[in-house]
Amino acid sequence: MLAYLRALTSFREDHRRYAWGYTIGVLLALLREPTARKLTPQIDWWADAERALERAVLVAPGTP
Repeated sequence: MLAYLRALTSFREDHRRYAWGYTIGVLLALLREPTARKLTPQIDWWADAERALERAVLVAPGTP
């Protein structure tokens, strides 16, 4: 919202371009929802989650 206000009240081209780019990004996100599979296809998220769970440490309440 502030980017739009600044674009409307400023005479600087970079402020208008920033607001325009933000608008395009929002519209693209609505049309093509950003998912982990689309944004980072090179990462195997299931394997990463399994490795993290294997390394997890259970801490009992009250343990220093």
